[in-house]
Amino acid sequence: MQHLISDITPDACRSALSSFWNDACSIESTKNGLVLTLPILLADGWQVTVHVERQSDGYIKLCDKGQMNSWLFSHGVDIEKDWFKESAAPLIRQFGIHEDECGFSRMLRLPADACEIQLFGAFLSTMSHHVMGIRKMGIPACKIAFTNTLNVARKTKLPFTQNKVIQTPYRAITIDITCDGKNRSAALQTFDQSTRVNESFEIWSSRMQEISQTLNGKYSTCMVYDEDNCRIPSSMIKVAESRGNLVVPCQKEDEIFDFMRSAAV
Repeated sequence: MQHLISDITPDACRSALSSFWNDACSIESTKNGLVLTLPILLADGWQVTVHVERQSDGYIKLCDKGQMNSWLFSHGVDIEKDWFKESAAPLIRQFGIHEDECGFSRMLRLPADACEIQLFGAFLSTMSHHVMGIRKMGIPACKIAFTNTLNVARKTKLPFTQNKVIQTPYRAITIDITCDGKNRSAALQTFDQSTRVNESFEIWSSRMQEISQTLNGKYSTCMVYDEDNCRIPSSMIKVAESRGNLVVPCQKEDEIFDFMRSAAV
């Protein structure tokens, strides 16, 4: 939906921005409080999610349920390393955030200033952009394609299985991630290796074709690779696509999300 500024005046601009915020912000009730999807973006284009939970003695807790740590790991950042903790510490102090094994949080006394929710969302967005500097430093990735795909599967809210064994007429094939629908499932194989990836990619494109063609259309197949780490020739990608596979970089999470939702039915 468009939110047009009808005139270059403060009132017209405020009205358009307020309309945008109301449409872009989602607020839902949970068992312990609320979950808010804010019109603030992470570095990969997904909106920031903030959980607001009731506490005793008139307090509420803003938290991310560990989602930011998972996001950072999926983008190649080892959050346990001392160098990362030292680089993230100034951001955590600046926003007044508490960090523990459950993720990032902040306690507020009621009545609380709504601005604090906006600031907590801004912290999560800022932390996600922190990963861009980390990647430029050349830090090794940690199974980015697999972890990104796993995180997208969680976001779809579909039932999914890791390392599922699929039996074809010729062999048993173990697939990294499958999203299961009642009539059809999505089978996704990921690629993170930088050595002998072309050989592996060729073998797996044939295996995925075997799954899709010999099991009466029960599975739609997708091959997901880390384009920063896997140098796969465009000619090889075209061959894999001609065999009935979707081939997509793991960085294009929206395409993977759409594939899972449309394939698992």
